Amino acid sequence: MKEQVQTGGDAALEPIDLTEPGLKPHTTIAIAVDTAYVASKKRHSLEGGVYMLDNRANSGSTNEGQLELRTVCDVGDLVGFWVYPVDQLAAAGDSVVITGIEVRQGDVFGSSGYPRPYGGDNCWIGRVEKAGEQAYTLALEVTSPPFPEKRTVNVSWDPFIRTAGA
Repeated sequence: MKEQVQTGGDAALEPIDLTEPGLKPHTTIAIAVDTAYVASKKRHSLEGGVYMLDNRANSGSTNEGQLELRTVCDVGDLVGFWVYPVDQLAAAGDSVVITGIEVRQGDVFGSSGYPRPYGGDNCWIGRVEKAGEQAYTLALEVTSPPFPEKRTVNVSWDPFIRTAGA
């Protein structure tokens, strides 16, 4: 599917194929999940066990390594969200998938830049279309191996994203 992205200022729109293999977002948000800890909780919201970081610390991103990462990016950026299971036994069958990204407040992604799955459920990509600030809900499904039994939980929390200068 071909999409249009504003490359900045008065520049012409350029097509970007969001189904293209190997697409490299400008802003990368990594979410590492301690699967055993998170799956042991019976709540839908979290107080720990999830560590968010991005490649925009030099641009002013804050709260690296915490649940409520505050990412700073530029209008026109492709933003990639990747989830990674962190398990104590390595390759024990733990999994983490993104089940949704929902706007809570603000609208930096706009309607056509809204994040959606890319190449599977552990990566979603969106495009920042508007200047401003946005709170979003990130929802995950976390599965931990059978110790003593297999457990799957759905969790969510609310990080932030804003454009430089907003």
